[in-house]
Amino acid sequence: MAQRVSSEFVEKARASQERVSRRFHINLGTLTPYVYVSIAGNGVDLVLRYLTEIRRRRLGHDQICREILEAFDREPSLDLAYPTTRSVTQTRTLPPTPQPVSPSLRSERADHE
Repeated sequence: MAQRVSSEFVEKARASQERVSRRFHINLGTLTPYVYVSIAGNGVDLVLRYLTEIRRRRLGHDQICREILEAFDREPSLDLAYPTTRSVTQTRTLPPTPQPVSPSLRSERADHE
């Protein structure tokens, strides 16, 4: 998917790679897309590296992500897991709070005693 999305830009970069490499003494390395893989706390992280024009980066990223999700959707045995949080709430019934006695009621009680 990334090869298709970046192919036009890769061809342009290949044409000028040697010239840029000689002029600036840098090695552009691999022009074709590749994926870095690492184990993460919640699964596997896949980081895709591909060349693109800066103004087309968001569009290319969106296109690649959509195609990946569509490909995953076509695999019946593949389920994606997401981090989840569960919370349990326990409800207790508290006894009624005693109401304060107003000063006027206190004096009435004292009069009756």
